[in-house]
Amino acid sequence: MKRIFLFLTGLMLTTTTWASHVIGGNFQVNQTAPNTFQVELRVYRDCINGSPAATITPSGATPVRVYDKVTNLQVMTFDMTNPTITPVTLGDECYTPTGICVEEYYFITTVVLANNPNGYYFAWDICCRNMIIDNLNQPDIQGSTFYIALPDPAISGGNSTPDFGPYPSDGYFCVDAVKLIDPNVTDADGDSLVYSLVEPYTDNTGSMPWTTVNWLAPYNLGNICGGTPVMSINSQTGIITVAPNALGTYVFAVRVEEYRNGVKIGETIRDVQYSALNCVFDDLPSIYLPDTVDIQVLSSGCFDIVVQDPDVTDTVSIILSSNTFGDGAVLTLPEPYQFSPDTLYYFNYTDSTTGLPDSILLPAPQFIAGSWVAQGAVGLRYCWPTQCEDLLVPGFELDVQAYSLGCSGDTNSIHRIVNINVIPPSGIEEIVPNVFSPNGDNVNDFFKIEGTPNPCWDALTVQIYNRWGQLVYESSEVEFKWDGTNKNGKELPEGTYYVILTGVFGDKDVTSQYPLTLFREKK
Repeated sequence: MKRIFLFLTGLMLTTTTWASHVIGGNFQVNQTAPNTFQVELRVYRDCINGSPAATITPSGATPVRVYDKVTNLQVMTFDMTNPTITPVTLGDECYTPTGICVEEYYFITTVVLANNPNGYYFAWDICCRNMIIDNLNQPDIQGSTFYIALPDPAISGGNSTPDFGPYPSDGYFCVDAVKLIDPNVTDADGDSLVYSLVEPYTDNTGSMPWTTVNWLAPYNLGNICGGTPVMSINSQTGIITVAPNALGTYVFAVRVEEYRNGVKIGETIRDVQYSALNCVFDDLPSIYLPDTVDIQVLSSGCFDIVVQDPDVTDTVSIILSSNTFGDGAVLTLPEPYQFSPDTLYYFNYTDSTTGLPDSILLPAPQFIAGSWVAQGAVGLRYCWPTQCEDLLVPGFELDVQAYSLGCSGDTNSIHRIVNINVIPPSGIEEIVPNVFSPNGDNVNDFFKIEGTPNPCWDALTVQIYNRWGQLVYESSEVEFKWDGTNKNGKELPEGTYYVILTGVFGDKDVTSQYPLTLFREKK
């Protein structure tokens, strides 16, 4: 009895040796000759939580098994030994995860398969998964089966299966952040690939059908790791969207189905676990500027643009462009110039709408202090001296793009649109006096239209007649002034005269006749 007890204890120790070290893997197969295949197996090991004494070797009592894809009959086995072991580098220049250690075991061998219209599938199982997994029930007694299916070796042109490649450097989730994960699957034959999330297999020693993992509620295939949105995959691109809401370790499996000429010829599955971490991000810059700006024509309207980046070491730049400024009308700050403090710089361009030159008035870039509490920042004042022709355009758009070159070496960008409206002069009104007294007392000495004309478009003709219908004064000046004399400069007598205005004043059409009384009271 004692021997039996010791034997069972030894068996339990053996199982424990296998436990909690393999965190994922997948097959990839390349056809190198009509019936010759190069088989690759990548197995990923947790080098922190796994057992240091555990071994990963598809050989001996646990070889790779090959089955007929239709009959499920086992046709052969083969061993894979002497792996290349490589530590996986996780993270990037901005963030290096802690508490995660992954080693890749890369096996490669060559096998020969006879032609078989049914095709084949490979399987290799191993026990067990990590105890730290949060979405499986008793993960330490649930293993893995790695699987791949391939077509008849006699398929026209041969076939190489889809390749997941090595373990990705971004092989982790970020808590409370939406992350897009690109599996970067390639296919040497250019076959069509369709992606899906599937139930991971547990360890299965025979042929299909196989058992799948036992999820821990509330997790399941439709809710792999919690959060909003739940984990999903784009069937065409393979991009995974995931946003877990809690720290943890989660198992999932990605299936890639391979189609040629509309017919499915094979599939492969990567079964893997990722940890959800409190990640550090390279944040986007922020742009501070008005949404709409009104600039009165023939004036230089100005507004401030400030870009702030919360990452103190980031280099921030601004690019200005517009839908109406001509080709090449792009300004980038900072430039490799030697700027002088308190100096204004002009950005010159040609307006493609009017063909006229224009300019932007810019101060030297500077760090913004005070209310902005800027760390990495750049600010500028945008000034536009408008022209009359600018009134022809209903509205201008200025696209402000902010770029932040951060720790990742990648450029983060954001942009905002400012709507700029060029407006006619304010306070336009058409007021025609009916009395004036040209007596030299500097009060009502001239007859003129009171109000503010539009200097861009107004065109006015004035004609003044006496009571006998004789023309005594005429002008085509918008801002005319009549001093009560005739064409020869002779003072006209007191009385009633008649004013006829024709044209445009203050953007209004004018065709009117007005009575006008002339007095010559002396001072």
